[in-house]
Amino acid sequence: ATDFDLDGNGVLDDVDAAASNTNLQYAIETWAAAADTQELFIYMVDHGGSGTFRMAGFEILEATKLDGWLDTLQTAMTGRVIMIYDACRSGSFIPLLTPPAGKERLIFASAGPDEESIFAAQGRISFSYIFWAEFFNGNPFYECFKRAAQGVGIAYSTQMPQIDCNMNGVPNETEDITKAQTVHIGLEKLSAGDFPLIETISEPQTLNGETSAVLFAQNVVDADGIARVWAVITPPASGTIDPDDPVTELPIIDLVDVGGGRYEGVYDHFILKGEYDIGIYATDHQGMTCNPYPTSVIQLKGLKGDLNEDNLVTLTDAVIALKVLSGMDTADLLQTDYITSGADVNGDDIVGLSEAVYILRYVSEL
Repeated sequence: ATDFDLDGNGVLDDVDAAASNTNLQYAIETWAAAADTQELFIYMVDHGGSGTFRMAGFEILEATKLDGWLDTLQTAMTGRVIMIYDACRSGSFIPLLTPPAGKERLIFASAGPDEESIFAAQGRISFSYIFWAEFFNGNPFYECFKRAAQGVGIAYSTQMPQIDCNMNGVPNETEDITKAQTVHIGLEKLSAGDFPLIETISEPQTLNGETSAVLFAQNVVDADGIARVWAVITPPASGTIDPDDPVTELPIIDLVDVGGGRYEGVYDHFILKGEYDIGIYATDHQGMTCNPYPTSVIQLKGLKGDLNEDNLVTLTDAVIALKVLSGMDTADLLQTDYITSGADVNGDDIVGLSEAVYILRYVSEL
């Protein structure tokens, strides 16, 4: 939409045109060229696919089209194009946006070509949120990218931001990083505002079947005061099935001020076997959110009734339980020792009728 007053001057003049392929093409090939542009900066964020970008509604922008528009501009423009792209599979644009010979085009992507991008906690946990928070605080461009990459890496380790600045289509090379540090947008003047600091957080923990653990942050400080302290929990194997789908939901708990500079909370759903990545955040009264402080919880036992360790309790598990009960071979179904997997629901160190009944009741939601 174009009717936004983003700068608070009472005039709806902050969005030049609706998001469309036609308007973007005009902005690149005509407006930027007519303005005698020395350097062009582009930022795109929305849904992405392999070599595609959701411009608006049912309109899709192909990377090859964007490449053509940029080529047209750069045949006449002397300076370079710098682009930040935050979407699922954003890294797939890197080999498709090669500039004309002798021209510079620096691409910063929030995820790999086959990775989803995270936009959780109403967007606060995302590459874009962290990048722009750092940017508007006055940090250098590459430092903003690096902190954004670190931030999403803590919250969602399967997302790996990429840069290609030497224009060979291969991301994250040493030369890419060196050239990225030559990018300067704006004054890069650090503001008086700061990000909250956390002195210590809860150490990594190991659970042996218990499903809850205390998470805490100690000595959380900020000159503007602390508005919220919270933790984001990334369960094992939490990636989406389709890398075209962004990750928008992760478990979040608030850590409550219990006095003495300590904030704590209990998460009681550590039910899957494996390692939970946890990021602890603090937000001040100016809306500044610090990069996550990382910790973890390892659960040694799996979901009750999950005999094949797929982190689900289904009829397959009931079949395995009945086969075990009948003395049939389950080597092709049972993935590990059922006792350590958490499948032994009544603690008698065997899989029997109790487990089969439990699974059937679970599947039937009884």
